[in-house]
Amino acid sequence: MRCPVLQLPLVKCSWVGFTPRFIPLCPAIVTVVPPVPVPSVVLVVIVLWAIFQLGFPLRHFLVPGNVSWTEEGHLFAWHMMLRSKSEDVTVMVERDDGSVTSYSLTDEDLPVPLTRRHRDTISGRAYIMVQYAHAVAEQPGVEGVYFDVWASLNSREWRLLIDPEVDLSKEPLFWLGHAPWVFHEDEALRRVYAEPGGS
Repeated sequence: MRCPVLQLPLVKCSWVGFTPRFIPLCPAIVTVVPPVPVPSVVLVVIVLWAIFQLGFPLRHFLVPGNVSWTEEGHLFAWHMMLRSKSEDVTVMVERDDGSVTSYSLTDEDLPVPLTRRHRDTISGRAYIMVQYAHAVAEQPGVEGVYFDVWASLNSREWRLLIDPEVDLSKEPLFWLGHAPWVFHEDEALRRVYAEPGGS
């Protein structure tokens, strides 16, 4: 049986160019394509990736102390710009002969030179200090690397951030968790300035 055909005059259409003159009145034949099954491995990977994206920025709740002070768990967290922090960093390098040389991060004669971006990154971040200490310890004649770091959070008083007696070149590299030689803000020593006219 042939399908009846409705004949229409040719009408111009701006969005397709023209309309067909012959329109079949029979119902269109639709081919249903069955959905392609997604492998269970792909689903597991997607679920794990979603959990990671949601959970990783919240890991700072598992780290003790104020994350804005210790910087542990602060990277990729959802409150990156909610604080202002200043640091005063001194690197102390102990040589094989027992001598100790102190460097500022801006010194040009650092054992391992730092760019401006590196200086801004290392300040206040304990895990990067450990990485730098390991790099310095690879230089000949270096026995130990210590950091004397004072910090001020949100323009408050300056406090000692890490233990200056810990040789960071002997500490393991880490990126997650809490390092015991990083002081919490409430237990850190305050910087005491001499009174004007005092000795």
